[in-house]
Amino acid sequence: MAEARELSYDLEDDINRFLTLGSERGDSGFINKFMKRVRAVSSRCGEMQAIGEAISCSGSKLTLELFSATRMHRNSWAWTKRRMSSANCSKGTKWYASLDLQGKGKQLLRTWLTNGAISAACGSEPGAEENIINELSKFLTINRYLVIIDDIWGWEEWEVIRKALPKNSSVGGRIIITTRINTIAEKCKTEEGAHVYAQSLLRESAAILSEKILIKYMGQDILEDSMEELPSKIVDKCGAMPLAVICLSSALAESPMQEGGYGQWDSWVRHVLDSLLSSPSLKPLVQSLCLGFNDLTVHQRTCLLYCSMYPPSYSIERKFLVRKWIAEGFVQKKQVAEVYVEKLVSRNLLQPVQRNIDIYRVHPMMLAFLVCKSKEDNFVSCWQFGGSLGSSSKHGKGKRIRRLSFYCMDGYPDEDVSHTRSLVVIGPQEHLALKEFKNLQVLEIDSEFLLNGHLVDICGLIWLRYLHLKGRTITELPREIERLKNLETLDVTELPKEIGGLTKLETLDISVTKVIELPWEIMKLQCLQNLDVSWTGMRELPKEIEKMQSLRTLDIRNTEVRELHWKASQLPNSFSMLVGDLHSHHVVKLPQDVSPDWENSSVAPYETKEGLSIVLFDRFGSRWEPIPVPRLKVAGRHLRVPQWVKQHLSNASSLDIRLWKLEKDDVEFLKTQMPNLQALALRLEVLPEKPIAITGGEGFSKLEAFYIDCRLPRVITFQRGAMPKLKHLEFKFYNGRASKDYPSMGIKNLPQLENVVFRCSENYTDDGPGISAMIELVRKEAKDHSNKEINFHVNADKVLGSDARWLSHADKATVEKRAKILRAVDERSLEKASR
Repeated sequence: MAEARELSYDLEDDINRFLTLGSERGDSGFINKFMKRVRAVSSRCGEMQAIGEAISCSGSKLTLELFSATRMHRNSWAWTKRRMSSANCSKGTKWYASLDLQGKGKQLLRTWLTNGAISAACGSEPGAEENIINELSKFLTINRYLVIIDDIWGWEEWEVIRKALPKNSSVGGRIIITTRINTIAEKCKTEEGAHVYAQSLLRESAAILSEKILIKYMGQDILEDSMEELPSKIVDKCGAMPLAVICLSSALAESPMQEGGYGQWDSWVRHVLDSLLSSPSLKPLVQSLCLGFNDLTVHQRTCLLYCSMYPPSYSIERKFLVRKWIAEGFVQKKQVAEVYVEKLVSRNLLQPVQRNIDIYRVHPMMLAFLVCKSKEDNFVSCWQFGGSLGSSSKHGKGKRIRRLSFYCMDGYPDEDVSHTRSLVVIGPQEHLALKEFKNLQVLEIDSEFLLNGHLVDICGLIWLRYLHLKGRTITELPREIERLKNLETLDVTELPKEIGGLTKLETLDISVTKVIELPWEIMKLQCLQNLDVSWTGMRELPKEIEKMQSLRTLDIRNTEVRELHWKASQLPNSFSMLVGDLHSHHVVKLPQDVSPDWENSSVAPYETKEGLSIVLFDRFGSRWEPIPVPRLKVAGRHLRVPQWVKQHLSNASSLDIRLWKLEKDDVEFLKTQMPNLQALALRLEVLPEKPIAITGGEGFSKLEAFYIDCRLPRVITFQRGAMPKLKHLEFKFYNGRASKDYPSMGIKNLPQLENVVFRCSENYTDDGPGISAMIELVRKEAKDHSNKEINFHVNADKVLGSDARWLSHADKATVEKRAKILRAVDERSLEKASR
């Protein structure tokens, strides 16, 4: 496997060199050389395959290791049996245990029955499995039992075993299963009502455990003299994992002291972990880590091994990791990479730093295991503090460095790096000779010491496919950036005009930077699929964005972008946007079906065309909140629905328009002549004399979101069949007099309704009774609705529905006033403290 991988890397490097030098030099001898290597490798692979087929394999990837684990399980079971016998739980009850190396539930059940005092039909005949399950279930029903199933890896195996365990036992029983896979634990919780306990050791308990082991091997005196903090450091390194604490404490206690004594913790622990795969004391830990690693597919293992490029406790952002996997060629599609991430997270191989945030870390002991595996397979070379991570020796003789990681390097390794494909630089690195990395394809630099001068050398790395530059010391990118013709992913802090020369660029990420404007040259990037401008001060995007027909995802979270030019509606249906705050995953689709020929039409003047936009946020007070469905917004105020709207926007899927007065024929047009409407916002300047009735019949058949913006709330009523698919109903009003004769709004006639929202201006608190009366009326109607799960909101507060609470407008004003006073007190306290 490793030899075939090295062969493919060398072949790709020589092809790139041949393409760089040009075929006119006649340097094509590498083809014959590689044909010989291919034949040799293929021959050896065939021999290994023949040997593998001749070996009778038990089906386990770690048979020898599991053999020792079998003895450990048997010893544990003997102890459990003695304890249960002394407890005298049930006289005459026999206890049986079996470890099935292949993890087959049926064989485990059959072994239970064969070793027990009961018999069942065993074999491959029809009904054998059912007989086994029935016999065992009958036996357990009349006996008190404790079933412990350790380390479940697949739900299918548990399904077979579960059928034989009675749900109702006359004498009682308990089932304990352990697993390292989150999805299995959650499924047991939801489907079986199981109690899930996350196995972890308290820091204090872990430190005591480590101290006992150290005292056992080293003695109390040595521990008190020079290593009082050693148990705490071991716990930090092990992440409070019990098995890791035991093994690492034993390994450290048995290892010889390094120069400088036990006080040199970093060098000491690196020396121990460098022999992780060969140390007898660490063997049980390695066996446990191997089980999780080998249970992954080949591609998933490769992706996990790539995480050894990062130092301990380094926060790995999900989107960057996915992009690097794709750039390395480990996966071809983003969707597949996302599935791999979820798989690694569910196995706890990648651990979230914080809930609902896509940033992860690798457990310290798993990372040490991955570093050793990467070194063994020549997959990644890590250099830390002037030496190899896990070893102070140089790279293996005869092996070429393919992936290199620098972390806080003072010097520079004396190695040939011309064959390096991927480079990660983290922390200070003043002497970075990037010119030597001739075949580099993936480059990530996360350093505050990165200067503009380094970037000139980067522009000479013509085979780069992924470039990530992070550092506040970068003020501009060189013009030579356009030389990177093979670049597919770019994560930078500045954008030059020459960006348009990167014709193969598919992903551009300038998130969390000071960029406030995109150069118009970005429209030349016809291969661009993903554009991330989140968490920047950007206020608007170029009008020509509709020319980027390959664009699929636009991330504008935490920006000042509130609207897009109407031309953005010409983007393909597969285009979507991320809006809201930085950690929101709210994805919206742009409205479609605006006539492309309208731009050249003479019906509407230029000012009107420029006034049409796509609104993404709705303003309420000082807040801008994302709307569920973006709407085509017609600028200005209109007496009636304009003729050009009727002519060119009749097929639009959304509309946001401000009218002086809503006439019946305008309502009829919106209802019957705009059949594709999914979102409609009507903003009225004049309150109609009588509430407008939305009647049933044909029309509004696709409408799902309806917004009314008016000075008074009493505007509209719904008759039976008015809007059959409406899910979201929202009112925004500013004033209202208390009245007892409010008409029924007809909420019950909206069968699919899920959300009712009222947004009331904070400037009209004196007229609160009128507003409250209207809200109370709709609340009562919502309670009588056939859908009892309607969510009812007033401003930002949920007042009806799951986890809802009522907060009147006056109460809210009081709460806000109190909060304002408290903020003022805090500010004064800070001023006094600063003096």
